[in-house]
Amino acid sequence: MRNVYILGMVLLSVAMLATTMPSTLMANVETTSIDYHSMVCVYKNNELVECSHNALTNAGKEAIEDLIGAGTAGAAFDYIALGNGSTPSAGSTSLDEEIGDSGLERAQGTVNQVAGGSSGNWSVTNTFTATGAVGSINTTSLFNNSFPTNISMFAYNTFTEVSLQAQDQINVTWTIWVT
Repeated sequence: MRNVYILGMVLLSVAMLATTMPSTLMANVETTSIDYHSMVCVYKNNELVECSHNALTNAGKEAIEDLIGAGTAGAAFDYIALGNGSTPSAGSTSLDEEIGDSGLERAQGTVNQVAGGSSGNWSVTNTFTATGAVGSINTTSLFNNSFPTNISMFAYNTFTEVSLQAQDQINVTWTIWVT
């Protein structure tokens, strides 16, 4: 009977150790991490509308995984799109109600390293000029291809709604930093 009791205690101890060990090991192993940060600033006719954080999509996470894990790099995520629809989600692959006319079509932005920034800090910016009146713009996304090809939507942002008249300009600047 005593041997059964000892065997039971040993098995119970092994089971408890097995369930707690992986999290304990991960806590001790993970001393550094990669974090994604970003800010989108929208300007209408050179006046700030809003700066806010954006959300990384699942496709954006997969693109990072492909680059780091598999060493494969696809097309750069440097196309900026504007929309007037609902807030995208992490699973979104396209921008709801993407604007495809009036001078606000998806466009390849200019990529720059952030001045004074360290490695892993860059921006993608584009200034759009409206060729006609546009009633509502409230979303933007980064893609890796031109419209209407939805190869991958990297990230998205919603901002305070703006309307434009002909010759009004809207500048969208995505600033991204990895730590």
